[in-house]
Amino acid sequence: ESVTGSTFDEQLRTRILEPLGLTRTVYPAGVADWNGEHATGYQMDEEVLTPQVVNFSVFDTAGAMISDTADLATWGEALATGELVSEELQAERTDAAAPLDEGPEYDAYGLGIGEIDGWWGHTGEGMGFEALVMHDVERDLTVVVYVNMSNIVDSATEEPVHAPTALFRKSADLLAPS
Repeated sequence: ESVTGSTFDEQLRTRILEPLGLTRTVYPAGVADWNGEHATGYQMDEEVLTPQVVNFSVFDTAGAMISDTADLATWGEALATGELVSEELQAERTDAAAPLDEGPEYDAYGLGIGEIDGWWGHTGEGMGFEALVMHDVERDLTVVVYVNMSNIVDSATEEPVHAPTALFRKSADLLAPS
């Protein structure tokens, strides 16, 4: 904000939301911006599925965004193709991709972008929700997966599972066979 002289939400609107036509995506400044009817997020707490109190504004610039599948698909394509950045910056973002020691279940992660089975995009989770958006640049295909449950643990391995990523990995070859 000190560099641009405007707020994050103003920059988000003018640099990303408006250029991509993302009219159903909001950056909530407070709990009042998440009003009306909406899905409830659930989280596994000690093997009990518990509804979560939702106030995405607590994530601030790290992920306080609400969107629908159509807008997320548009954003996913722009993220994967570098539509909003220079060719040099997009190359730097993807060339930096390397496996992670811990964290999201990407095959590799670059500068703000992850790769899974040759698809580029991003995942996220919070307050009982999980999401994934991946785009295959060569085939011009985008996949968006939302679920309203988080903190899932694989009963066999007792490892955490990001459900959208697990579903995507099982279905990516069906969506775009090699």
